[in-house]
Amino acid sequence: MAAASWGVFVNPAWTEPFGLTLLEAAAGGLPVVATHDGGPRDIIAHCRNGQLIDPQNAKAIGEACLKAITNPTQWTKWSKNGMKGVREHYSWPAHVNKYMRVANMAISHPSEERKFYVSKSRLITADRAIVTDIDNTLIGDKQGLERLLSILKKAGEKVAFGIATGRSIELTRQVLKQWKIPTPQLLITSVGTAIHYGPHLIRDQGWEQHISYRWRRDALLKAMGEFPGLELQPPEGQAEYKISFNVDENQPLSTREVVRHLRRANLQAKVIFSHGAYLDLLPIRASKGMALRYFSMKWGIPLERCLVAGDSGNDEEMLTGNALGVVVGNYDSELEKLRENPTIFFAQGHYAWGIIEGIEHYDLLGEIRVPPANRDAR
Repeated sequence: MAAASWGVFVNPAWTEPFGLTLLEAAAGGLPVVATHDGGPRDIIAHCRNGQLIDPQNAKAIGEACLKAITNPTQWTKWSKNGMKGVREHYSWPAHVNKYMRVANMAISHPSEERKFYVSKSRLITADRAIVTDIDNTLIGDKQGLERLLSILKKAGEKVAFGIATGRSIELTRQVLKQWKIPTPQLLITSVGTAIHYGPHLIRDQGWEQHISYRWRRDALLKAMGEFPGLELQPPEGQAEYKISFNVDENQPLSTREVVRHLRRANLQAKVIFSHGAYLDLLPIRASKGMALRYFSMKWGIPLERCLVAGDSGNDEEMLTGNALGVVVGNYDSELEKLRENPTIFFAQGHYAWGIIEGIEHYDLLGEIRVPPANRDAR
């Protein structure tokens, strides 16, 4: 009816992950005016059947609607483009054809990624895991660390050991060597933007391909240059999918400010503050928590059998998932808000002693005590 009366479909949502209703409108020959955030950007780029708008700009929304309904030539062009675009890009035959092209390309050009040393990997036999932040969690107390490593050694192949850190893989290797820590089976580095496995440091290229979605590093750097009080960290603090800044305590920023600024520039990134002094920009699909979930699904170790430990803001998402969360006794005030969360254990012990306390609290090496809230989330 809307198409028959020369109407227009308007979606002014703040964010739209995909946009199924936009495709339905396009298939019916109805031009669209939609938010510039999320799926509509791809749909209109493919179908050329409407206009993107800022959902907070009422004047721009009105002007785009008028453009469609007062210009028959434009309306007809968008209408025809939409129907054609849906057939070419979003129909089942189009999907199958694209899939077959990609599959044939993958078969004819196999990946040169090195093979996993699966015969020697504890990840194959493990049915539970301990994943911990490094700085101020795993390290900080030599005796506590030695005790924890002894516990892990005695636990044998049923327990996988991993680290999740904001450090790059190079800085991670340095600190592991400095503290005489054997290379873990899992290394989540650069705040969850890179995953490596075992002593051979095999990169998980599938994870990197997954998080590359809508990552525009150069544009993000330019946009963040407009904030006073931000200092780009040295090269060793940066990574391909991570941009890190030092924050001037006299010119504080909030996550909301940064997100709004990036949205106005048509950019998307995950914004993480930690220790009250550091700011990281990550791809929207990346974080320690998301990397942990990916690891859990890939290796078949349920999150409720994974103990995760941390001390600061960039550990929050990892701690608030369905895993067995442990906040060590020397935690930053950023995590105080999690104290009422029944699925997170606040240890009294500092550094590695807090991790050991968490292992005992959850009986990780025994039957594993899963908090009721975690069981309900399954």
